[in-house]
Amino acid sequence: MLIYNNMNRLKVTIRSWLKISEGYLKTDMVYLARGGFWSGLTFIFSAGLGFVLTLVFANFLDKESYGIYKYIFSIYGLLGAFAFSDLNILIIRAVTKGNDGVLKKAFDYSLKWNIPYLLVSSSVATYYYFSSNPTLATAFALIALITPLTTSYNVYGSFLNGKKDFRLISLSNTISGIVSSVATFFIIIYTQNPLLIVIGYLVTSFLTSAFYYFYTIKKYQPNEKFEEGSLAMGKHFSVMNAFTIIAQNIDKILIFHFLGGAPLAIYSFAQAPVNQILGLLKLAGPIYAPKILAKTKEENKKELPKKFWQIFSLMIIPTIAYIVLIPFFYKIFFPQYAEAIIYSQFYALVLLTFGKKFIAIPMPIYFSKKIQYQMSIINPTIDILPKLILLYYFGLAGAIAAILVSNVLTTTVSFYYFKRMRD
Repeated sequence: MLIYNNMNRLKVTIRSWLKISEGYLKTDMVYLARGGFWSGLTFIFSAGLGFVLTLVFANFLDKESYGIYKYIFSIYGLLGAFAFSDLNILIIRAVTKGNDGVLKKAFDYSLKWNIPYLLVSSSVATYYYFSSNPTLATAFALIALITPLTTSYNVYGSFLNGKKDFRLISLSNTISGIVSSVATFFIIIYTQNPLLIVIGYLVTSFLTSAFYYFYTIKKYQPNEKFEEGSLAMGKHFSVMNAFTIIAQNIDKILIFHFLGGAPLAIYSFAQAPVNQILGLLKLAGPIYAPKILAKTKEENKKELPKKFWQIFSLMIIPTIAYIVLIPFFYKIFFPQYAEAIIYSQFYALVLLTFGKKFIAIPMPIYFSKKIQYQMSIINPTIDILPKLILLYYFGLAGAIAAILVSNVLTTTVSFYYFKRMRD
């Protein structure tokens, strides 16, 4: 009884502190914490597993082999430009309206429109086959066959997000991460083969996605209500997102081709700790998306720019702390990659502009297709050009500098279009 009363008092205390913080952050912190609890558990598990895997990669794979592994996944990411996977906002919106039939429709829709992905990935596999590179040919042949199905099954996550079932989202992500990480761990320990590592990831991702898709159907027994045309914008979103996907992966591909596998390994390790932090911060996006999408355009136009600057100010001290402490982290855990420290310190500055993620959430709903297409070309262009120029002249340092430059420019563009948005 005493423990129960103490727990209740703790809950009341935490709730009161969250309510106080709402006055500064202008955010429903109680709602965010409720969803963030489960997402936070997911992050703790995934971050722990990710850290262990990173240690295994650093100690059991030489830099060239790790570079090949990252190169395969960079091309894999680049092929995402031809995938049909940008239905998240549309599914969430449909579910919040009670149109649960969107789940099965989204699966069929995604599978149908991922045929271009299948064809392009198969073409890449064929190219490497005739280039006498069986490792890459096999990798991309399997990617062509498995990824369209995995992408289609993954629509369950957006459905659960619309239902605000953060517990099941957390559980599915955690178990999927554990299965994938365990498979990767044993493959690295026993084979050190980049191809087998990729195969392990593809197969486990497919199996867990399929399982949770059917589990979601069994749990919710979704109705057949579906608003015709509600997913049509998905084709446009996927086309618009294609240039962004290219921009996100082009630097790694260029580094591999012009500098080699070892420099790509250093570049990847420089980004890894910051990307883990960004992964934690990004948990707030899916949790808060239903709240943002439920508000009026006028409310979001007023509140979201302020939220960006609040997050910017909150991130200053953590960013400085990272820059000061990260050398000790590398010397303890990744002494093989000590040359990555200086790059990681500069890369940490991207944390300051994380708030732009919130501004981007309602844009697909509010902006006309014309403006969205403009942004889908402008932002990736100002992302790619600095990478092409600075990487060519300054190598890895130029690649990191290009990310910082493009991050500032794309944030500026987002603000420009957001302020121009009509009421």
